Amino acid sequence: PVEGPARTSAPADDLAETTPPETTRASDAIEPGTGAADTAPVPPASGPDATTANGVSETGNAELDALRADAATGVATAQNELGVRYLVGRGVAQDYGEAAYWLRKAAAQDMTNAQYNLGVLYDSGRGVEPDPTEALIWFHSAAENGHGRAQMAMAAAYASGRGIARNPDEALKWLGEAAESNVPDAQFSLGNVLSASTDSRESLTDAYYWFRIADANGVTNASQRADQIAVQLTPEERAGANARISHFISQKIPRTPTPGRARSTEPAPPQTT
Repeated sequence: PVEGPARTSAPADDLAETTPPETTRASDAIEPGTGAADTAPVPPASGPDATTANGVSETGNAELDALRADAATGVATAQNELGVRYLVGRGVAQDYGEAAYWLRKAAAQDMTNAQYNLGVLYDSGRGVEPDPTEALIWFHSAAENGHGRAQMAMAAAYASGRGIARNPDEALKWLGEAAESNVPDAQFSLGNVLSASTDSRESLTDAYYWFRIADANGVTNASQRADQIAVQLTPEERAGANARISHFISQKIPRTPTPGRARSTEPAPPQTT
């Protein structure tokens, strides 16, 4: 089975749930954004009355009126943005039904974030009737567009059989896609799967590779798992993997360090004692 790191607290608008994919659901995953360039999660509103609490009125707001007008004329980015605002209660009263309405329109125009967020709503039954199969339709669309969290959701569905027939091979395929998309819990889970494989030395080396990358992303216990494997590898195998790790980190992991955690672009040296 596909494993994941032990669960830690995570913001409600991030699918970086650190439960195993067999049990992971996207019900707490909300990804705001108006397009591929806007991937940073926006903290959810404190509740349905967040608009009033923030002193923002839905009426007489020229910017919001313009956004609604653009959305009504079919502008996909405006539909997505309006859906996100209703989803998290940003500048409007939180309303999952309205969020689903506008996200569906944007998703139909191939807005990746909207596809993912619509899948989240169907998975959790917020604003729509819960429907795991419909959720997977939208997760799959977003996953095909390269959305890492949607790829992780697909891996979880195939691993557990939620909304689709269980298929370990497809689960592993989508887990690999999510890991390549720099989803930390997917990287840790893939390391677990590969480290349990007895197929080849390559599987062991790849497990070391993904654990080191998960560690670079701050995943708890990833460094320890990598160290356990490192002592089983030859110096040549470690050197080759470390070169690949450094390349991945330089290309795909943001350089801004996590608060309280210094991060190097070089993998940590293996412990051999």
